[in-house]
Amino acid sequence: MLITFAKLDINKTNLITYTQFLFATLPHDVLADDTLLERHFNDLDSLTEGFLTKQSIAIALKRKGFEISEETVLQELQTYEDFPADGKITLELFKGMLSWFCGE
Repeated sequence: MLITFAKLDINKTNLITYTQFLFATLPHDVLADDTLLERHFNDLDSLTEGFLTKQSIAIALKRKGFEISEETVLQELQTYEDFPADGKITLELFKGMLSWFCGE
């Protein structure tokens, strides 16, 4: 799996965010393992709603010591070309987002 800078630079600014950089450093086995992806999804689903939102992701990241606003999370998520209008990310959409970022 090859993640190119151009793939990460979604908005074509010649810059990538720290989040995008961290994503690019994930081992391929993590991205290819449905069980690990589901665990990660559930960890981000801090409100236990069965889907991810900007709020649930911000809460989960704050619990891990990251200071991030819901608006920053939303800005990151909206870079995904098929981001849903209702802002709800299902497990299947989550997996699709990761595949899209990986260029698969």
